Amino acid sequence: MRMNRKAALAAGASMGVAFVVACSDSATGPDKASDLGKVNLAAAGSPATATPVPSEFRVCKDGNTSGMFVVSTTPAGAGYGSNHTALSTVTIQPGTCVVVAEDDAPSGSGSNVTVEESPATNLTGVAGVRVSTTSGISTIANPTNPFTDFINSIHGVRLTFTNEAVSSGCTFTQGYYKNHESYVQQILGPNGTLNIGTLASPFLLTAAQIDANLETPPKKGDAFYILTHQLITAELNILGGGSAPAAVQQAIADANALLADQVITAAERDQAIALSAILDDYNNGLTGPGHCG
Repeated sequence: MRMNRKAALAAGASMGVAFVVACSDSATGPDKASDLGKVNLAAAGSPATATPVPSEFRVCKDGNTSGMFVVSTTPAGAGYGSNHTALSTVTIQPGTCVVVAEDDAPSGSGSNVTVEESPATNLTGVAGVRVSTTSGISTIANPTNPFTDFINSIHGVRLTFTNEAVSSGCTFTQGYYKNHESYVQQILGPNGTLNIGTLASPFLLTAAQIDANLETPPKKGDAFYILTHQLITAELNILGGGSAPAAVQQAIADANALLADQVITAAERDQAIALSAILDDYNNGLTGPGHCG
């Protein structure tokens, strides 16, 4: 008798320039930052949220490593506003945002701001949005590194840089990979997949499918997901540079053999739980090279 219904693992599937000096929305937009309802302008260097704000160029950092950014500004149109400030360089930690330039110039004036991450080590992506007091928030299409855009009292920008450093021999848990799909994609490569099962009966998982599997909770102690969560995590740790003791390598081989038909039967449950425990210890750093922290 089967303990679980057959479950499929695949559960889911140089410079960008935007100079906007000639602000056509000046007829309806404010001519100074105070009209925006801002009590105090955030000067360059101030910590910030990811929400874009007119007059500010915000840079946010995502991923698992900090980044150093070089910032430069040039006056646009009639020139800088009275509260123009800008950084020259700044290091931004993961999960934080910083105002790198600010300019409260009225329509037709402002700053062209160039931001470059240098060195762009393990940079996996740049995303951005613009905000306008007249048209709201819009997505920047394919921003590059470096990237140049315009700010004044009517316009603001927020860029997010994602850097995922490959582990240096240590291991991550399933929770880390579940929340860092871009790092999983980096490990697998642009068109890469993770092979689960046996050579005779393999099935391939993309980064999106891995994320979908890890996001699926093992309801009522479902041994299929308990085992696949730890197996996928262990295989990613090894692909990312983590060394694995012989006992862990054997557990991976046994788990792949057990999952060859993508089913864990009632008779196989105890073995699946025992193998997942070995892999869980490895992924958490209790055995092997240790956790990345």
